[in-house]
Amino acid sequence: MASQTFKNIISKSGTQVPQFYSEKQKAAYTRVTTRLAQESERYFGECVPPVFSIVRIFRRPFSDIIQCVVQFDQKSFGVYIKFPLVKENVEGEYERIHKNTKREVEVTKEFSSFFSNERAVSVPDVIAFFPDELVIVTKEKEGVPLMSLIAQTGKGKPGSEKLDLLKHACFQVGKALKVFQKMPVLNMGKDELPSNLISYVDLRLRLLLEHGFIQMKERLNVVNYLEKQLEKTDGQTLNLCSVHGDFALGNILISGDQVVFLDLGMYRQGPPSFDFAYFHQHLDDLITNPFFLGTTITHLQDAFLKGYSENFIRESPLFLSYYVRNMVNQLLDLSRTDRLSPIKKIYQKWQYRQYLSNLKKVIQKN
Repeated sequence: MASQTFKNIISKSGTQVPQFYSEKQKAAYTRVTTRLAQESERYFGECVPPVFSIVRIFRRPFSDIIQCVVQFDQKSFGVYIKFPLVKENVEGEYERIHKNTKREVEVTKEFSSFFSNERAVSVPDVIAFFPDELVIVTKEKEGVPLMSLIAQTGKGKPGSEKLDLLKHACFQVGKALKVFQKMPVLNMGKDELPSNLISYVDLRLRLLLEHGFIQMKERLNVVNYLEKQLEKTDGQTLNLCSVHGDFALGNILISGDQVVFLDLGMYRQGPPSFDFAYFHQHLDDLITNPFFLGTTITHLQDAFLKGYSENFIRESPLFLSYYVRNMVNQLLDLSRTDRLSPIKKIYQKWQYRQYLSNLKKVIQKN
């Protein structure tokens, strides 16, 4: 049965099957699709086993994802099969990934139920969860990743029509985040508390210092800045809500006026400023991209803010604290250039200098 299922794998384009990263991944995919086919009625509501057609295979920081088309005689639809990456020979790693994957499934199902009557926001529907494989299968939602939408229409000097489209999308994301934060907090995952923020940031600053990417004075300036900002927060630390945890442009689908939130594996509870600052800073990433104008990004950030709340203040201490947190995270990512080509290494080093300069400006301004 396994070999027969694997023979049915074809690429959507009908030309070439996407390449697996390893034989191990290929075998895992075959086992998963076999199980789905054997219990087709349970998972898909169809008695006849489907044909699985691979569209693409791509790697994310913590998982491999295989996008497929599930084909029946009278219908077809897309699914995503997510395989978490497990570090071998690390004590407790399998148990940790198992716990996180199980939590992601439970959180996604809870949010799917919560958003059932919401027209403007949704999450993927979980089709299957195989704990022994650490695999989640979700049904594909219609929409375009916000990152792709911006990349396709926001480069250079976009005309008013394209800019309005992007502003509307970011406005809708702001509204959707507000709805997301109204979801009753689930007792799952690690809390994102402001009291832990300084130690989190300083750990990453020490790594940058150790490898010569910043100076001691720069590290102390950031830590002192965060200490001063958090002293101003007052009761904000008590206002905890549902936090996506990885509210990046690639984890948001836009479909008309509907927003789909993907990848809830980093879900936790924390302050409202966390996801807001995360999204805001990820838009900032595009400012160091020579294809985008700073004015375009500012327009999108303003539209996001307007959709989220007319009363939200970007100069609030908690927002600025998490904004700096995310900037330091980005600096650490940009400092890793070992496996890049010479050209990409030069470009990323330039990005790093721009980001460090922007971080200093934020600290000096506030």
